[in-house]
Amino acid sequence: VLAVVLAACGLVRPTDVMVVGGLTAYLTVLGLTSSSPRGDSDDGGRATMLPSLPPQGHVPTLVSNPLGTTLTNSGTYRSWLR
Repeated sequence: VLAVVLAACGLVRPTDVMVVGGLTAYLTVLGLTSSSPRGDSDDGGRATMLPSLPPQGHVPTLVSNPLGTTLTNSGTYRSWLR
């Protein structure tokens, strides 16, 4: 209801509507793709097209700790977090 009122009053530009619609469509397709099973999987179709973990089953160190262990374990960084 609010969106219709804003559009009727001319407070929303058509480009804003197109951008929001495009982003919504993109995220919807991405969500559906990530949850859909892959047709050529060897484990009975349970493998998804966009898995959340790599095939090794672990997350690489650079992804799990992007700042590195030196900065994360430093006293200056820990005191800055407090």
